[in-house]
Amino acid sequence: MIKKVKINGFDWKIIYAKAKVADRFGETNLSSKEITIFSTDNEQIIKETLQHEILHVLLEDIIPIIVKISDDEVAEETLIRLVSPRLFTCMKENPKLSEYLWN
Repeated sequence: MIKKVKINGFDWKIIYAKAKVADRFGETNLSSKEITIFSTDNEQIIKETLQHEILHVLLEDIIPIIVKISDDEVAEETLIRLVSPRLFTCMKENPKLSEYLWN
């Protein structure tokens, strides 16, 4: 499993918690530059959750510009929940595309 990533010039620590949280699979702490993935036995959920949390980091400062909803936190989560599984599926189904784009 990946333990750190560099995003927008910052080093981010990836933490794989042993705890399970009923209503979510992960969380992002912008202050400490940590992404926490909560425990699950499903590796695909772990990977998609990591991507989901990375999207929070990538889009954190542009969400208010893209989405005009009264509650920015709800807008951000809604947009990421819509984009994340689609991006995950696209990259998983097109490994040559992923390799081409990121190598």
